[in-house]
Amino acid sequence: MKSMFKVATILLFSALMIVGCSPNNEATSTDEQPKSNVSADMPDKKEKGSIDISNLNGFVETDKSIETHYLFGGAAIKNTGETTIEIKSTQFNFEGKDGSILGTLSPAIPAMPAILKPGEIAYTGGSNPIQGLQTIDPENFDKATINIDFDSVNDDKPRSEWKFDHLQARKTQYGEIQVTGKITNKTKEKSNDIWIYTALIDKNGKVLIVLGTNVDVSLNPDATIGFTAQEYGVSPKILDKVDKIEAVAVTSNNP
Repeated sequence: MKSMFKVATILLFSALMIVGCSPNNEATSTDEQPKSNVSADMPDKKEKGSIDISNLNGFVETDKSIETHYLFGGAAIKNTGETTIEIKSTQFNFEGKDGSILGTLSPAIPAMPAILKPGEIAYTGGSNPIQGLQTIDPENFDKATINIDFDSVNDDKPRSEWKFDHLQARKTQYGEIQVTGKITNKTKEKSNDIWIYTALIDKNGKVLIVLGTNVDVSLNPDATIGFTAQEYGVSPKILDKVDKIEAVAVTSNNP
């Protein structure tokens, strides 16, 4: 009887040793681009598919007339995996050369479109005004990073479909940059409360900035409406670098 108890004890101890020595398969991937002052931090991609977030830009602008700094972030998110994903949240982090955080930016709409099939691209971005010239030192800005939470979803999950025309970028007399255009509802149902992102892109395909707007109307199938997206505090010189404009949208009906 004692020998049987001793054997059972040895087997139990061996099993615990095997479990304790098992490797941890969780992984985190970080892609930094210090030359363009940006980097990307992607979460555990186990059973979630994968994304490419290397097309990311962040910068700081200052308007001394109203004593305000502006943190601008913009990114293109590409689904590089083999499964459809849904983007749950995004956050830009603006890091200083000393490792401090100058500020953060969490877009109200994490990404558009929120649902991405393999090979598709979504955009995200916006701005965060920081009041007070002494609050942060823009010369200390080093890079922008981004955190993205996403999950795999079924391919048949509904989403909105749009057509964009006559996209134009310009400077206003008030110091804003604007993007105007037309959007057509290509979904087979009425769309309510439409949110739009417009991405200004340079000749190398790099995202310069992402401007957002909301069209608070109901749009019937195949109906078209005009829109204006704008940001204050951006130097108009950025428009000299624009090669093309991409636009995406979501609605309260479907992401």
